[in-house]
Amino acid sequence: FWAHSGFANQLGLMKLALTRAGVTGLTIPEPQLSLEYGYYYPDGQTGRVFATWEDFEAWRAAQGKKHPGAPRIAVGFYKSTYYTGDSELLDKVIGEIERQGAEAVPIFGYPGAVASRLLLLDADGRARADAMLGFFFNFADPESSKLLETVDIPIINLVSLYGRSEKDWRASNSGMTMFEGTFQVAVPELAGTIAPTVVGSKEKIRDPETGLTVVVTRPIASRVTTAVERGVRYAALRMK
Repeated sequence: FWAHSGFANQLGLMKLALTRAGVTGLTIPEPQLSLEYGYYYPDGQTGRVFATWEDFEAWRAAQGKKHPGAPRIAVGFYKSTYYTGDSELLDKVIGEIERQGAEAVPIFGYPGAVASRLLLLDADGRARADAMLGFFFNFADPESSKLLETVDIPIINLVSLYGRSEKDWRASNSGMTMFEGTFQVAVPELAGTIAPTVVGSKEKIRDPETGLTVVVTRPIASRVTTAVERGVRYAALRMK
């Protein structure tokens, strides 16, 4: 349960621990194996992940998510975003893509360039998306740009602030620290991404049930809208 993380596995782990501590009447589920690479879509609960394009497409079709002729915008992110349940910003981006009339193709894996090539190219080498909004190029290696050349779509670098709230970010003269600028802007740029856009922040909130203060990733709504608008426009240019 611990090794594969995710909400269902954490719940299973708690049931296992309680059972071993003497609590009776709990049904312990089988651990759900996590995916290293895959597709994702929010479903109003904990989200769904898919190991294959075929399963992903079948689910999207059944849910009315396919719109022939609409631009497709991939959203690349680290698997930990889903498996730790920190997906509010990601889901906001996906929702905004839908709102602007495009199709969302969320993918995850590491390294980002490898995941992009593995998940976004079909058997004939054609891209399954017209543009990408990427969260997962912060630690790209020197080979990433070569891999992304094969995918051949414009990739906008999305930035989720590492340690600043929206208020702090807006009040800052620098926006990001030099340290954060290195892995949030410079490294992704070397991989071939463009137009770095801040879309999320870290906010401290108080959990009403436990009284604990936790740090969560929150979307900056106006910036999400701007980033998606850019992605849709780049996609439109590529489709001409």
